[in-house]
Amino acid sequence: MVKTPRLKFTSKLTGAAELRRELRRLQKAYPEAVQAGLVEEAYAIEAASVALVPVDTGRLRATHYVSAPEEKGNDVTVEIGYGTDYAVYVHERMELTHRAPTQAKFLQQPLEAARSGFFERLAARIRARAGG
Repeated sequence: MVKTPRLKFTSKLTGAAELRRELRRLQKAYPEAVQAGLVEEAYAIEAASVALVPVDTGRLRATHYVSAPEEKGNDVTVEIGYGTDYAVYVHERMELTHRAPTQAKFLQQPLEAARSGFFERLAARIRARAGG
């Protein structure tokens, strides 16, 4: 797989102290459920992204991926990306015209859309996997 520049999506939960405490509790009590919930969210974002990826030869769309979760201290990371050397250029070139529904910002737009309700969906996914 070719290493390409990546967009980084980092989100911090501010406010909603009760939800923040609940997510921390769930992460400590059910680490595998947290990882699975993040992967499920990543696959949902990826599916929305794949539908928007411009297609010329199909190579770019064919290289989409979601990484296995990685733990670093208290953080769990899941990467969503495309494995071509030109993905970032297709993503960033807003002046190019694409056939609908494809577009530039094919990964950024689904990531931004997923922010709304992200932590609530994640907590629900974790609870469902952890048995409620």
